[in-house]
Amino acid sequence: MKDHVSGDTFKEKIITLKNDNDTPIDITDCTFLFEFRKAKIGLNDNPVSFFWSSSDNSIEIVDAENGQLKLNKQNISVDPSDYVSDFQITYANEDVETLFNAKIRVIQSISG
Repeated sequence: MKDHVSGDTFKEKIITLKNDNDTPIDITDCTFLFEFRKAKIGLNDNPVSFFWSSSDNSIEIVDAENGQLKLNKQNISVDPSDYVSDFQITYANEDVETLFNAKIRVIQSISG
C-alpha cells in the first residue's frame, strides 16, 4: 500500500480476490478482517491501530461470485510509523485463511 498521511481519509478501494490460477474466488457468505498494528520484529503484540472488517460493514461485498469487495473510506489518524497487517477471510464453513500481507507507512501531517 502506498504511504498515507496521518489524519487524511483513506479512499474507498475495490479489491478482487483471486486464487493462484488468477481465477476470482467466490466469496459468498464469507467474512473478512484486515487489522493494522505498528510493525514490530518478532511476535507482534501491539494493539490494533486501525482496521476494516465485514462485521462493521467497513468491508462490503460488491460481487461475491467474482471475488470483489470494497474497503470503505475512513479517516486514519494514527502515530507516524510503519504498520503491518494480514488480510483474513473466513469461509462459510468456518475455515480461516490469510490471503495476503500488507504494509503501510503512515507519515506525519505537516498542515493543519
